[in-house]
Amino acid sequence: MKLIDRTQQRDFVAEKSDATVGSSAWLFGVLLTLVIIASFWLRLVFLKNMRWTYDEGIHVLFVQMLERGYRPYSEVFVSYPPLYTLTMDWTWRLFGTVESLQILMSVFTMVGLLAVGLMAWRLGGLWAGLLAPIFMSLEPEFFRGSRAVLTEIPSISLAALSIAFAAFYLWSDTLRSARLWLAASGVALIISLMLKILSPYVIGLIGLMILARQLQMGVWPDQAKFWREIMIDSLIWGIAFTVPLLILISLYDLPGMIEQAVLFRFASRDAYEGEINNFLFMLSFLRDNWVITLFAIIGLWPLSRRLKQSWFVLVWFLLAVVFTLIQVPLRDKHLPILLPPLAIMAGLGAAWLIETAWTSRHQRRLAGLVSAGLVVGLLGVYVWQTGQVYAAIRHDQTEYLNSSKQVLVDFITRFTAPDDCLITDDPTLAFVANRPVPPPLAETSSARLRSGDLTEAMLIDIAAQTDCQLVAPTEVRFKRTTPGFIEWAKGHYLGLWLYDQETEILIAKPLTQPQPATATNIQLGDQVELAGYDLTKTEEGAVYLSLYWRPLRPFEQDFTVFVHVRDLQNNTVINADHQPYDGRVPTSRWPVGQTIKETIRLDIPPDLPTGQYQIMTGLYSPITVERLPVINDASGENAVIIPLVITP
Repeated sequence: MKLIDRTQQRDFVAEKSDATVGSSAWLFGVLLTLVIIASFWLRLVFLKNMRWTYDEGIHVLFVQMLERGYRPYSEVFVSYPPLYTLTMDWTWRLFGTVESLQILMSVFTMVGLLAVGLMAWRLGGLWAGLLAPIFMSLEPEFFRGSRAVLTEIPSISLAALSIAFAAFYLWSDTLRSARLWLAASGVALIISLMLKILSPYVIGLIGLMILARQLQMGVWPDQAKFWREIMIDSLIWGIAFTVPLLILISLYDLPGMIEQAVLFRFASRDAYEGEINNFLFMLSFLRDNWVITLFAIIGLWPLSRRLKQSWFVLVWFLLAVVFTLIQVPLRDKHLPILLPPLAIMAGLGAAWLIETAWTSRHQRRLAGLVSAGLVVGLLGVYVWQTGQVYAAIRHDQTEYLNSSKQVLVDFITRFTAPDDCLITDDPTLAFVANRPVPPPLAETSSARLRSGDLTEAMLIDIAAQTDCQLVAPTEVRFKRTTPGFIEWAKGHYLGLWLYDQETEILIAKPLTQPQPATATNIQLGDQVELAGYDLTKTEEGAVYLSLYWRPLRPFEQDFTVFVHVRDLQNNTVINADHQPYDGRVPTSRWPVGQTIKETIRLDIPPDLPTGQYQIMTGLYSPITVERLPVINDASGENAVIIPLVITP
């Protein structure tokens, strides 16, 4: 991007003082680059100082589901546009860490800082061009969102870039360069909207800028050229906007995408209508950032002196205000939509005070002293406040789950297989446990439940069909909106565990369609049949053994499952005897004629030699230690033999 020294041009907002004449384009370019590098570095430093949110859990669970081979929109419910899907998916496949997703969002954010800096510099010189991106970068909610696995700040940043390109279209001296800027604006905006549909009002603003260029060139509506040029420019922008859109939507299921990423958003508005006062919420954001807001109010003066060149910043801010007022539901993460134009105005206001103090140092000394005192005082307060905020952020440590939920994760990873699905209203729980959820339940947000997009009947139907072995309603969402589903689960799952003395976890649903990887059909006395088993090896070196039991008659006592891993010399190298599901689903509860899937994780010692092993398994009474007899026993000790190969 070629930088032009605006201090030498007639439409520069500020007066040509010695200070502004000295701020050359190359110097600004170097300093802006340093600001962006410092902003990115700051985000890396604070990458782990985060308060994890529910929405971030949805996003990381989503990429984990895609990694398992599920398709977005057609299988997995995804309420975000396709570019979000694409960028998150590929970043996760390449790096496979939450930190890589956070860095991706920070990279998107730097584009917005660049755009704001260039526009502010073009309108107000060096100080405006440096202070505006600094104000934007350090604003607490913007800073938090730019490190989170959320798409609001990246979408806002790309919308700012689109407006910056449109501004350079407006300011260009040649038609060819103007239309190149305009095409770039269309591409940047569709990228923004395909990350999250958060700034659609920018389309109207760019339309006004297309009209304004013709008026700026002295072409009026009563001339045929006016409408011809507007149609051509609108077509250029529209093509640049539409072509990437068509490419992106062609990659996925279009009806599902429209229903989930667009129509669902409109449906969820009704569920939250009137919940909060958007006007007061917006005022609280401006009050919390009162130094930036005051600088922005001061910046109205230099803006008004060159309204012909800067009008779009005011219109941009007003449109952002209107959109904030009508956004439902309005959350903290949405409020930075006001920040780019606010930061530009604040940068202009601070730069005007600095320039006034400089140009008045010999004459009008009182005005110079007042300006200098005001800018030093406000910047001093800003630095102090920002330091306080960041000192508090430093004490935050990213914690995906609290300690009590970590106990639940340990249970899930010990007694369910890696492919066993989990039904939960806490996506982070499923992500940390690395267990899939039924694809339609990848998002169980309050918006889906309250809007009726996900109903009680749908939850029951999905649970009945999928045979997920755990239902973990650890948040209030299921309990508050679908209590009938919880009651249904209590009647269809065999175990109930109050894992934190309060939250009910439902365990072990009899299978509707048992499909063991290896069928055995071995009978243990006249009590139970071992229908088959699965062996699942993980990259971490563990082996999951899933046994499919079918009771032939009621158990009169609770038996223990014995699992012994033996080498070829019949030495037991691993003993994993256990009560089913750690005693929470005893055999006395197993229904006759139905198949129960019971899993145990075998932790392979790192020093265990590779080679051939055998798993000896069966049931014994913990009272008498007597094993159930295996019909046609080949082991000589009433055990079912399962071959196991330990590989490096």
